[in-house]
Formats: sequence, structure tokens, C-alpha cells
Amino acid sequence: MPTIITVGNQKGGVGKTTTAVNLAAAYAKLGSRVLLMDLDPQGDASKYLNHRRDSSPYAFDLFRHYIDGGAGGIAGDFPRAIRRSPDERVDYIPTDARLDMVDALLSDVPFRESVLKGMLEHPVFAGYEYILFDMSSRFASLLLNALVAGDYVVIPVQPQEWSYDGIAKMVANIDAVRRTANPRLELAGILLTMCNRTVLSKSVGQAVKDKYPGHVLSVEIPTLVEVPESQNARKTLVNTPFSKTGRLYVQCARELIKREMEHKARVLGVTL
Repeated sequence: MPTIITVGNQKGGVGKTTTAVNLAAAYAKLGSRVLLMDLDPQGDASKYLNHRRDSSPYAFDLFRHYIDGGAGGIAGDFPRAIRRSPDERVDYIPTDARLDMVDALLSDVPFRESVLKGMLEHPVFAGYEYILFDMSSRFASLLLNALVAGDYVVIPVQPQEWSYDGIAKMVANIDAVRRTANPRLELAGILLTMCNRTVLSKSVGQAVKDKYPGHVLSVEIPTLVEVPESQNARKTLVNTPFSKTGRLYVQCARELIKREMEHKARVLGVTL
């Protein structure tokens, strides 16, 4: 079964999409078979992977058809929804603006927090080692579905004055879901993004480490012009030659894999 990772923060503008796409590319570069699911109606992850509009199903179609008929009624839609980014060696399910309607779509569904979990039980997903979700900061129903379906959460955080609010909300959501619907859910790590050399950035970054000891990843993603350039070029930093930030994302993936192995060893009572 794949390891499912939610990349999310309920505060916007912290580098969620950049992190989700580049982590997916980094896991793929390290040899894993990876699927990225774009669950932000803005579709920035889809654009980053150079997706062009086509007639195959999008994320919203999978939610709608699953709700209408269950997994058995949409057996053909799941494989057709998966596209391939050959340059990045990442498979992905794109989204579009219709995902804005997901709250209304889920409003009358029994056990609506488990719809995404049910969708991922389709056999087509069993061949992946990692499935990553790129989340919107706005849609509570989508975030809840992702947390119920997932194994780990990565919280990208920009070290600025209001950083604590986004982290605190995500940690509270993780704890609530762990207590009620998904006891296996874990915080994989807090990733400091858009870091710079200012006193404020350094002091807030240290304060986050002090407040959440053991949870902040050792890798920090700097503010560099190559980040927006890679988005405009529709090419990940991981697969951009000589990219410093790309190398950092690969290091981040390695650190997350190590944390995952350590967590699984603890659960099994095994010493690594």
C-alpha cells in the first residue's frame, strides 16, 4: 500500500504547491513510483507539471462519480484520470475550478470525511509507493478528507509573524482526526520555506523549532529567484540542473523517508 502524504497549511502563501510538486519529483528521483493529486481548485500543481486541458477526468469528476455510484461505478475513470509527467517521472491527477464546488458536493453525503479514502481503495493506486496531496488553504472538507485518508502530514511554513496560527490549526486538526477517524495519522515534519537572512526570519524560525521540538525538518528552503522561475518554466527545481533549492528538496525527501522508517520501526517495536 502507498504511503499517503498531505502537504498542507491553513495559511496561504507558504509554498505548499512548490513543496508538494518538488517533493513528488524528489521521491521519484530517489526511485519511488509517485502520484501527486492536485486538491487545490486553483490548479497550480497541475500547471506546475505543465498540464494542458484535456477530456480525461479531473479530481472533481472522481469525487462526483464516486459519490453518485461508488467505486464500482467508476472503475474506468480512475485510470483515465491519471496523467504522466515524463520529464518529472511523476504521475498526477489534475484539478480545475470545478473543485470549488466540492463542499456542496459533499454536504449531504453520509461519512463525507471518508470519500477520498474510499476513492483511494481502487486497485489502480496500489502500485504507487507514495501519493501526495497538494491542498488548498480554504476548503475544510477537502483537508478533512485528506487527513482521514493519509498517513503523514508535511506543513510548509514561512518564518514570519503569523506562522504560529497556521501550524497550530494544522496540528489541532491532525490531533482531532487521529483521535476520531484515523489513528495512524502522524505529523511527518514542519518545513521552513521562503527563509532569508533577516533577523525576523531567523528569530521566527528558531521560535517554531522551540515550540515544536523534534518536528521541524533540518532542511530549510530559502527565498531564491529560481523558485518562481521554475514555476514559470513548468519544470521542477528537483529536475533543474544546478538548482540549489532542488537539491534541498531531495534532502528533504530523504529526511522524510528516514522519519517514516523510524516511525514504522517504533510502531513495530523494532530498533533500527
